[in-house]
Amino acid sequence: MVDRYLLEDRLGRGGMGCVWRARDLVLGRQVAIKLTDRADAARGSAERRLRREAMVIGSLTERRLARVYDYFETDQGSFIVMELVQGESLSARIKREGRLPLAEAVWIVAECAEALHAAHRAGVVHRDVKPSNIMLTESKDAASNGAAHDIKIVDFGIATRTRPAPNRDLCAQEPVDLETETMTGNIVGTIAYLAPERVSGAPDSPAADLYSLGVLFYQLLSGRLPFEASEPIAVLCAHADGRATPLPADIPPLVAEQCFRLMARDPADRPPSGAAAAAELRALDVENPERLWPQRHPAAERGKALISVLRTGPTRQRAGQQRVDRRAKALVAAVSFAAMATAGGTAWLVAGFGTQAAASTTQQTTSHPASPSSSSSGSVHAVSVVISPSQSAGGKATTPAAHAGPAGPAQSTAPKSGGDKGADNGGPSHGKHKGH
Repeated sequence: MVDRYLLEDRLGRGGMGCVWRARDLVLGRQVAIKLTDRADAARGSAERRLRREAMVIGSLTERRLARVYDYFETDQGSFIVMELVQGESLSARIKREGRLPLAEAVWIVAECAEALHAAHRAGVVHRDVKPSNIMLTESKDAASNGAAHDIKIVDFGIATRTRPAPNRDLCAQEPVDLETETMTGNIVGTIAYLAPERVSGAPDSPAADLYSLGVLFYQLLSGRLPFEASEPIAVLCAHADGRATPLPADIPPLVAEQCFRLMARDPADRPPSGAAAAAELRALDVENPERLWPQRHPAAERGKALISVLRTGPTRQRAGQQRVDRRAKALVAAVSFAAMATAGGTAWLVAGFGTQAAASTTQQTTSHPASPSSSSSGSVHAVSVVISPSQSAGGKATTPAAHAGPAGPAQSTAPKSGGDKGADNGGPSHGKHKGH
């Protein structure tokens, strides 16, 4: 073809034509050539899509994205010269092995997320992320990255731009975009991996690629698709409903959370970018899956562990506990003594008031101290005088000289001194020691 490329083997067939392994006779390297071989009725549309693919990804330089070398239009048809990716498709790997190991599944999705982020930054949305478009190639630097293979995202045949490509004529791209999206009116993409918003006709966005990546992640973890039905319309409704079949029980919750976040029905609930999704995935310690499970201890076990710690604690803790116990006992004793004292004082007051009330019923009762001669040196005797209202009305008010203590019970027979003769005659008492 064009006196330069020699077709050798046909690698596959797609919607726009065939993909061949070819040899570049000028540079002496193997390449992949995608060319149109449709009938005349559909050839025009296929050639426009092929040209559009070359324009969309021609400026991408991310190592994990298949590169386009050249584009030709001839009388025999149009074709793209691309990088030849040698390896196994992810779909073939899933078909052969089913579920992939957890660490490998997380690594593949993180790599794809970073590669898609590079395309999104360049304004390109893939729109057909699925296992058959992910190639696993032999790693060229396995010692440094620790992976047995690299990944490569291929087939940008239905990719679109979210903004004009740099250094390109916008007017040359508009007719292709309009023909693909508006005039055909078809849903572009693979139904099993289609984002819900794309079914409703929302504009293409990087979030749609992340949703497709989430479905791919689910397939790697479980070996099956999240939504399976016999009719395509039922699959589309399942995507819109968002109720996926639960992942296997042995998938750690943190990994399942990342998978279902990518598959969120609302684009705003998905990671903000492919780079953010990759960072969250790489932060998971997939080499030690047991750490990805929450620590679950029954309440009874926690209680037993606490009691064991209290009983078998260090000597310093036991000594401190003993000091606390002694202080607590002293506090209880002090409170008890205060309560007893309060109760005793209350009883004493009640008894005193009761005695005075009983004494007030008598007309006149006086108590006199013993004569000074009969008392010992330094002793003090309480004197209580109760005066009836009739007597106190005509007498003079008197003030006690001293109160050594509370008044005792009234006594009817008390010794009298010579200075208290007035009391013998029935008059008011005016002794040296008077009480009330």
